[in-house]
Amino acid sequence: MVHVFSRSKASTFSAWHLLGVAATSFVSCMHSPPGPPLTGAPQSIEPSAPSLRPLVVLVVIDGVRWQDVFHGANQAWLATPTAPTREQLVPEIAALEREGATLGAPGTTGFFASGPNFVSLPGYMEMLSGSRRTGCTENDCRSVPRATLLDEFHAESADPTRAGVFSSWPRLEHAAAAERGNGVVSAGPSGGYNHDVLSKYPSAAHWLTLGASEQEQGGLRKDTTTGHLARAFLHEASPDFVFVSLGETDEHAHGGDYTGYLAALKSADAYIGQLRRDLRAIEKKGRDTALFVTTDHGRAYHFTDHGRTYPESARSFLIAGGSTIRKAGRLDTLRSALSDIAPTIRVLSGLPPRPGADQGRVLSEILKY
Repeated sequence: MVHVFSRSKASTFSAWHLLGVAATSFVSCMHSPPGPPLTGAPQSIEPSAPSLRPLVVLVVIDGVRWQDVFHGANQAWLATPTAPTREQLVPEIAALEREGATLGAPGTTGFFASGPNFVSLPGYMEMLSGSRRTGCTENDCRSVPRATLLDEFHAESADPTRAGVFSSWPRLEHAAAAERGNGVVSAGPSGGYNHDVLSKYPSAAHWLTLGASEQEQGGLRKDTTTGHLARAFLHEASPDFVFVSLGETDEHAHGGDYTGYLAALKSADAYIGQLRRDLRAIEKKGRDTALFVTTDHGRAYHFTDHGRTYPESARSFLIAGGSTIRKAGRLDTLRSALSDIAPTIRVLSGLPPRPGADQGRVLSEILKY
């Protein structure tokens, strides 16, 4: 077992203190609007007609260990006498699991990235396209050779606000769509496209501008800013599909900072709580919803790495809730993968199925219809 400790000055404080501080930054605004006060309809853009589709939100917490999500923190890797339990570390994810369905829980056949290289860009391409073989095996791919959900929503409607991708990591822009310009994409401080569309919404414009000045470890925009921007888009544009990638967990892990990683995971969990409450309010107004939480890849047993050299880092999970999701608990069905997410969202959103031997399957066991 490798003992991993924070290399920063913050390691002299307890893990409990750091986790509490990180969560507070998110929780302090959990019940407030996702930005500055909304000022009515977007400027210079026609309000979208109410959608008959469910609102589907997919949140990816980059490079998270399934062990931490389901068991709580690893005591051996902390310089403290106690470690956060699951309910203390990820209470919102635990609540989502109780109200919905889970694939990849401990003791089941599991939920995996298809690989063969378990790194981020291929994982994101897999989940957005539904293809097990995207033609991308590294993080330096320049484009996705398969149509993604953004392309498919665009084929149904030329309105770019039907679907949006929001990522702290700049390179996710290359996995968002086969045709640049389909949907709305904001990746990292300034990457993506159709930012002029986002700028017509007051709260989205605020967070987009704020994020442009941020340059965190690994070139990331802050996860908090990415989350606020995605949530502002959700409220102001009333889309059908929102994809959110939070990247600070993976960056802390690569730096060997387990305490920082846990703090980032706890903050991501608080954000999922925001989304759960947002979607519940939307359901009360008569629109169905689905919230999916997953990771693009897991980690090596020694924590800091992942990839083809570490087959254990293929392990992911999928936790889903919302009015379209069965309260099925932890399922042990067919071996499932990131490629099964897009076909399942297509069914929920009324998009045409995508034939092909490399396509994933519809996760019908988690759906109410």
